[in-house]
Amino acid sequence: MGNRVEHDMAFIRQKGCIVSRWTCATVPHPFQNDSVSCGVFVCKYAECILLDKPTEFPAHNDAVKNIRRHIALTLLKESDDLQHVCHACGETEVDNTDTFPFTDLSFILVIILIELGQ
Repeated sequence: MGNRVEHDMAFIRQKGCIVSRWTCATVPHPFQNDSVSCGVFVCKYAECILLDKPTEFPAHNDAVKNIRRHIALTLLKESDDLQHVCHACGETEVDNTDTFPFTDLSFILVIILIELGQ
């Protein structure tokens, strides 16, 4: 790990950041057990770090599915209402003769997030 940290710190230093007071450490954390949940783990790690919580959380399959659902519901809850926005171009005035068959793509987002974890 040492070489990687040194490499990353050198890169950040080249970008003009002062890193002399930074410390690097490996914190206890769970590992993913599959090849499809990396996004779930990244989001959960970020949440833990931003909320100053321990980065240890259950990582078995059912727990990951629950975290995935929580992420999906949070995205839905915090999203803007896009019912009157064209999902293809982003315009608010749309010719209704050629619209996407779904009026709410956020519902599709939830289904995709849940199904990817199945």
